[in-house]
Amino acid sequence: MINNKLFFNGNIYSDEFSKIYYAVLVDNKGIIIDLFKEKNDIPLEFFKNSVDLEGNTVYPGFHDCHVHLEFLTKRFSEIIFNEKTDKYEFLDTLKKSLNNFKKNEWIIGGGFSRNFLENMPDLFEIDRITPYNPIFFHSKDIHSFLINSKAMEFIPDDKKQLFDKYSQKNKNGLFTGLIFEKGEDIFEEYLKTNIKDLKDNFKLTQNYFHKYGITTVHNMDDDVIADFIKDEKDNLKLNILNYYRNHINKNNDMFFGLKLFADGSLGSLTCCMKDNFTNYDFSGILVLNEDEIDSILKQCSKNNIDVAIHAIGDKAVSIILDKFIKYNMKNSRIEHAQLISDEDIVKIKSKWFSMQPLHIKDDIELSKKYLSDRINYLYRFRTILNNSGNLIFGSDVPVVEADVVKSVFWATSRDDNNKDWNINETISVKEALIAYTITPAVFEKSFSGDLLIGNQADMVVLSQDMLKCDNILNTKVLMTVYKGEIVFRYGE
Repeated sequence: MINNKLFFNGNIYSDEFSKIYYAVLVDNKGIIIDLFKEKNDIPLEFFKNSVDLEGNTVYPGFHDCHVHLEFLTKRFSEIIFNEKTDKYEFLDTLKKSLNNFKKNEWIIGGGFSRNFLENMPDLFEIDRITPYNPIFFHSKDIHSFLINSKAMEFIPDDKKQLFDKYSQKNKNGLFTGLIFEKGEDIFEEYLKTNIKDLKDNFKLTQNYFHKYGITTVHNMDDDVIADFIKDEKDNLKLNILNYYRNHINKNNDMFFGLKLFADGSLGSLTCCMKDNFTNYDFSGILVLNEDEIDSILKQCSKNNIDVAIHAIGDKAVSIILDKFIKYNMKNSRIEHAQLISDEDIVKIKSKWFSMQPLHIKDDIELSKKYLSDRINYLYRFRTILNNSGNLIFGSDVPVVEADVVKSVFWATSRDDNNKDWNINETISVKEALIAYTITPAVFEKSFSGDLLIGNQADMVVLSQDMLKCDNILNTKVLMTVYKGEIVFRYGE
């Protein structure tokens, strides 16, 4: 009894946000053992080890269903740009950073936006600053990569054909400095994460999620980070589900499924569309062709391997939905699914869609410029729910921040400077919260998505109730609790 912990004096939501309790009692293993409606219902001895919630709102801990743990953890040691970075700031930052690197040492980082890609420095300008250091910088969406001429010296002979396929040329047939999609694989040998950096930085990574009230993440990065997580799992303060990029990891006890890519991104104009982008003679690319997709999913179905497959363009999404139906892949999911055409709505029933509302903010202007009337295909949250699809939310961090409050705002308002944008696809605040808590827990078959007796005591304490407040964006995360342990307090 003495090891039990009481969280009291709160508005604690339970049972799919349908009931509110005053207090929750947690045992020493972090499991909820009782809930109390009134203060008078609580034995006095329970208050000996207690936490006063000070009348604040308590939800189940949030689940971020699409994160890149390795990219996020590496960011704490890389050169990071932002969506406002222009060519001059980029070149100036690159020049100033040289003092931190030895000759021939790789300079790695990224984070720049589509606007930067459209007005990027000439390769000659970059080479002039970095003649002795190879560079590799990723775009914000991690689908475009900027390298210099020095980096090209490291291209193995057996990867030169890959480089030709995924590199951008100007009208004179000269390389611009940009490579796309699988072009990243050319330099994998030089981009491997240092395990020491992971160990040094991963505490910062956990703290990052805790400040947003997140207690469970679905990791889409493989290799070093997955092995690191396996070794550290007993010390983690996050529930982590891993989607590996190689099925040989199936016997790893943290393996949850296989991560695949069907196409590119909207930000890099490489997502696979049924028709060309507006005023642009290009319709994106399939990273895997249809035969390859069919073969892989057939084998996954045969071997009971679930899949999380990245598909953004309407053609890519259509192909994957067809394959999921063909092979009866009930627990596989489409990552992003940013564009779903009207003719594919009939395929939505019972399918799983892992989507990221905060991408709306970045895609509004892009969609107006490149999608024309297909803008109505974007982020079809309401359509998915109305057609009995399963919707789970995440961030895609570090592509965007893992801010759940902002994400709920965009899912429920689709605000475009106070103008309604595709307003028919908005959902309610409750539906958005369920997509961050209860539905992910159903998908995971876990006991952390609702505050019920017998479930894991993962909680987030908020400054106001998003279900009742006037301005969602004024909501602050005051406390995050993982297995009954306070892992974050606002201001500390």
